[in-house]
Amino acid sequence: MAYYDPLTKLPNRAQSLEQLDLAVERAQLQQGQFAVLFVDFDNFKLINDSYGHATGDEFLCHITQRLNSTVREGDFLGRIGGDEFLLLVRELADGQTLDGILLRLFTVLHQPVKLQNTQLQVTMSIGVARYPHDGRCGSELLKAADTAMYAAKAQGKNKAHYYSLQISADQQKRMQIEQGLRNAIALNEFSLAYQPQVDSHNGQLLLMEALLRWNPVTGSMPPDLFIPVAEECGLMTQIGQWVLREAARQSKAWEEQGLGQWVVAVNVANQELQTCDYAKHALAILAEVGLPASRIELEVRESVFNNRAEHVRGQLQALHRQGMKLTVDDFGSDTSSLRILREVGVGKLKINRCFVATLHGEAHDPVMTQAIVNLAHNLDMRSLAAGVELREDVVFLQHIGCDGLQGYLLTRPLKSADMTQLLHNQRNLLP
Repeated sequence: MAYYDPLTKLPNRAQSLEQLDLAVERAQLQQGQFAVLFVDFDNFKLINDSYGHATGDEFLCHITQRLNSTVREGDFLGRIGGDEFLLLVRELADGQTLDGILLRLFTVLHQPVKLQNTQLQVTMSIGVARYPHDGRCGSELLKAADTAMYAAKAQGKNKAHYYSLQISADQQKRMQIEQGLRNAIALNEFSLAYQPQVDSHNGQLLLMEALLRWNPVTGSMPPDLFIPVAEECGLMTQIGQWVLREAARQSKAWEEQGLGQWVVAVNVANQELQTCDYAKHALAILAEVGLPASRIELEVRESVFNNRAEHVRGQLQALHRQGMKLTVDDFGSDTSSLRILREVGVGKLKINRCFVATLHGEAHDPVMTQAIVNLAHNLDMRSLAAGVELREDVVFLQHIGCDGLQGYLLTRPLKSADMTQLLHNQRNLLP
């Protein structure tokens, strides 16, 4: 009981660490080499949240059987906690041996896991550290493999990554960002900028999108750096609630100033929608502020519709029934079910900016943009082009009947005070 995991029957963390130290001693005596593989399953937490811990445990047992089938005689496999596993590859003669083991791991684990009436497709990230190159003791090797695993996740997941000193520096920076994010709300370091969405035909303001900004004491941090970290470490739910509350308060403030009842678009991460009570908490926040749900437009990623979990669709349907508007952000970057878009009440397709930014480049992009606009109209939805930066793009988008525009050509994201001034002026925003 002290050395084995009761669920998977694998050696536990304590025995895994002992085996790692023994491997170091043996390699020192024999002047040999070995590798440490730190295996972590991507988004495993979502299985527990979506299907319950019993299904999560069943998944781990099934995965353990698959992992065991890849272990060579003489190697060691242990579970060191949660969905994290440690594989010691002993007697490592050359890099080809290790590459072959990694290929076998990904091949065996690529197939979906069938549990009762549920089929799960889960990927894994693997960090690789080698003795003596990446560490001279067990703790150093484990830390190096763990660091490399996080690098694999940061680069898109579902891959293996070898440890390097550069990875260590990048991981240290990531940890600093994570620590700063955990204190950002309390320190009042977040703010919202507002970027208008404009009617493509008359230039009138339709609504504004709330964009998260972070200004720690060390200097402004670009969203594409800190948002992925927030998602990885599970902070997006807390941050997302702050964004929704602040956007609702600002919309309410503009109404009280006599500037109109403006809809504000808010981005929601897939991680937020996976929580069981997202709709309940979102509606509670709006009730607290005193803003009707119809004054918020929720922008969701297209990839969320690939998740077949019923409760995700249920969250969106519950919000739509209360009057909240739904938009698919970056449409065209993934493959989603059109039937599900109709079921949850999506009212707008926001065209992926990569199609708009290269309208005058590769010949297929204008065709794709036209196709998405037509699709939106055929589904009784509106279309909006993001990333509009050229006057020629405006002319083309008007010609094909795109309903709305958003981008630097019209206006950059504005601080709340500047957005308030724009509402006072109520000018045509077309160039």
